[in-house]
Amino acid sequence: MNLTKNKYVFYVVSLLAILNVLGYFSMRSWSCVVMFAAVAYSAKCYAKNNVIALLAGLFVANFVFGCNQVKENFEEAMDPIKTAEDAIITVADGLEKKCKEDEQMVDGKCVKEARVAAGAAADAMTAVRQQMAGMEGMGSVLNALTNMGK
Repeated sequence: MNLTKNKYVFYVVSLLAILNVLGYFSMRSWSCVVMFAAVAYSAKCYAKNNVIALLAGLFVANFVFGCNQVKENFEEAMDPIKTAEDAIITVADGLEKKCKEDEQMVDGKCVKEARVAAGAAADAMTAVRQQMAGMEGMGSVLNALTNMGK
């Protein structure tokens, strides 16, 4: 019995193809959807067999084109000190906005104090980065944290 003409094999391969295409849509990988469809259609025209066409589309899209790659990143762990510095700047900007909206503050005094505090905090974080890089053994830890996920 020829497996490529078995209806149950066709159902299984169709289900696998549908799940892959749904995965491409969820990742918004439009090039993978187009690649799968183009290869499956081309193989269908050439081989005139749906199972072979779907398997060819899956093979090219997933293994040749690399559409099944899931990229996981933990962006905050890439450079934790830089993330802290960015958070400080974000807080300073929020304070600045709040002070501008607050009618009780006069002459931008609150804004100026928020900027000075944020600058001091950012300078402190830079000093921590320099001290950690200079410590024996901590430099490798800092490099490991910085390079994590790359």
